[in-house]
Formats: sequence, structure tokens, C-alpha cells
Amino acid sequence: MQRTAASLFIVLISSGCAHSLSPRDIRPLYNDSSVTEVEGLRASLDSSPDAPVRVLVLHGMGMQKAGYSEDLQKNIKKQLNPGLVPGNVTQGSIQRGYKITIFDGRQPSSSKTEIPLSLLTRTTWNDPNHHPRLVFYEVLWAVPRDVVKNRFIACFESRVQADECQPSGPILPNEDSQGLINRFGKNRLMVGGFSDASIILSPVGDVLRDDLHLALCTIAADVAGHDVLAAQPPERCDLTKIISRNDRDAMHEKFRATKFSAITHSLGSFLLFDGQLRFARMPAKSSDEVARDQAAFYLLDNKTVFMRANQVALLNLARLRAVCEPLPCPNRLLRIDDEVSNDPDAHRHKTTYVAFNDHNDLLGFELPPYLAERDAVGTLVNVSVRNARWWIPGILKDPVGAHQGSDHNPAVIQAIVEGFRLPPRAQPR
Repeated sequence: MQRTAASLFIVLISSGCAHSLSPRDIRPLYNDSSVTEVEGLRASLDSSPDAPVRVLVLHGMGMQKAGYSEDLQKNIKKQLNPGLVPGNVTQGSIQRGYKITIFDGRQPSSSKTEIPLSLLTRTTWNDPNHHPRLVFYEVLWAVPRDVVKNRFIACFESRVQADECQPSGPILPNEDSQGLINRFGKNRLMVGGFSDASIILSPVGDVLRDDLHLALCTIAADVAGHDVLAAQPPERCDLTKIISRNDRDAMHEKFRATKFSAITHSLGSFLLFDGQLRFARMPAKSSDEVARDQAAFYLLDNKTVFMRANQVALLNLARLRAVCEPLPCPNRLLRIDDEVSNDPDAHRHKTTYVAFNDHNDLLGFELPPYLAERDAVGTLVNVSVRNARWWIPGILKDPVGAHQGSDHNPAVIQAIVEGFRLPPRAQPR
């Protein structure tokens, strides 16, 4: 009996991660015949001796604080080049140029609640000669999200203590007791987690997508030689003030040529993916001012987004559309006018989306094949990984580690740094 218990204990604590991907782990959904491999950060660094490789980092749902990507950065640096040393760290608010009022019904419900700005932290890693070689841009969009979430659900549901929590007035809290797991599941998973998805799918999500757009704008300004983050102007980042009409096409190409990747997690993957699809609806030959303002999205042309524990498939259910025949539909709620543009000159970015999925992750999902049919996306790649640290055979694998363990998964870090080849496209029978 003691030997059996000891064996079970060893299983519980010793189950670890594979150190590299195997060919069977890689399952691409081809949409671009020219893509035969996923370029890693090492190849990007080697082919860019005079300019740093830039990486956007985007968090997902749940509690987040500035510096959340520190472990991920260190693990990537260790795999890529242990000789890189920390350089400058610059942090600032993402200035929107407008204020937010959240309301439901006739009266603004947050007239006394200020919706704060998202934060952007730029961390530079230098070579021994103090030349910047790797630059991470960490976006913290949890700051405004948490104020909205606390004010409208968590303050009175989970008893969150925050500045935005106001006296409940005549509302009496439910005093019934909760089981330990029930309380954890409701407060941490539902209120603390899935309510974030509701916010992203609401009109408030457009504000957070705008914050991401402005983060890309700041990165583009860096590439163009304008340090917007350090200057911290009170107005929003505006590429029309940086890119002239004569330089527009040249800057588009410069952004395309810049070595750039994005590493997202959980809900952050959908935030970026959804924003890219919206950009694809915009005709490429739109007005000159719009073309310059949206130029930052060219950073992701023919680049790779590494998505960990992504929720694209789940949240994209809210983007499905119904079309009736014959038109016009009697149901006035149906809209098809804002679908991807049919303009033959519309911009079609060909970003490669790599989804690292632990099949035991309750909050991560495969990229479904129907997404590969869209003209607005490049090749999609599902990659099986094993983040869970412990498991009870046949019953349970570490659910927290499965969702959050990719920062320390050697196979994920190696794939991001070294890249990998895609298996050949299967021939139709």
C-alpha cells in the first residue's frame, strides 16, 4: 500500500513537459501555399543585424499586473542568447485622446467612475556592446478592464475591494455560505475570468481594441525613429503626423520588412485576431489619411502571432453571421454590410497564427478549420503541447498549469525561438 501511494505521489509531482515539438504535434490549416515554415526569433535576429527584433506581448483574462511577461522574456532570452543583458525599461500610459463613460440605460452609470488608460512597457535587451537586439512591448489592458468589471459585477458579487466599488445602497448581499470550490469557481473563473470575455464582446471591447491599435502605432513610431512612449505626449499616437503623403508607401514597406512577432495568451489572442480581421475590411486604397493612420497594421504582414491557450474559436461564435434568402431579410437585426470588403484592392494581410494548445486546458481551444477559409488570414497552425505539471492517471491533469504553464514550457519557448517546419500539405485523394 505504501509503495502504491509513493508511486502515485511521484506521478503527481513528476509529470513534466517535452523539451521540443514532434512532427505529429504540428497540424497546419493551409491558406497560403508559400508558407512552409514558421520563422522563429533566432532567424529574425540573424537576418536583422542592424535593427532589433520587436515582440508584442498581450495578456489574457484574469488578474494581471505590469511585468507579467517577465518570466516569458527571460526564458526566451535564455534560449535565444544568454549573453543579452537588460537595457532600458520605459513605461507609459496609452493615450486615447478621449474619455470613457460607461452606461446602461438612460443615465450614465459610471459618472463618478473614471476609466483609466491601458499601460505599455517597453523592455530592451542589448548585446554586450550595448546595441539593442530584442525589444518587448508589453500591453497591460487589464487596468481599464478591471475597473469596468469591478464596478458592474465584481464589487457586489465577489466583494472585491477596489476604489471603484461604491456603496450598494439598498441592495443586501447574499449571506448564504459557499463551498470552497464553488466560491473559487464563481469568483475566479466566472467573475474573474469569463466576464472579461463579455467585456471584449461588448462595445467596451472596441476601446480595448483601440488601445491595442495605439500600442501598434507606438511600435510603428519606434520603427520610424519617433520615441512616442518616452515623450508621453498628452494626445493619442498619430501616424499621420509621422508619415508624410510622399513617404506613405515606403513606410508601409518598411513596416512589412521589420522583424516583428506577437506572443499572446488566452483572451488576448482573440483581441489581436479580431482586430486584424476588422483591419482587413478596410480597402487598401482608402483615403490617404486613413492609409497613414492604419499603417501600423502592416507590421503583422507575413509575420507570426504565437498564441498560447487561445480562445479564438469560443469567442468567434459571437462573430458568426446569419444570411437569409431571398433578400431583403424580414429580420432587421441581420447585417452583412460590415463583412470583409469585396473590393479587389482590399488589404489582405497574411499573418501566420500559431496556436499552442494543451488538450487538457479547460480555457484553450483549437483553431477551427472554417477560419482558414477567410481571405483575411494566412496559414493557421494548431500545435499540441503539454503544459500540465502533474496528473492523476485517467482522471485529472493539472488544469491551472495546462492554461498558464506555457511561459515555462521548453517546447513552447524553443518553438518561438527556433521556429519549425510545417509538414507537407496532404494531397487530395
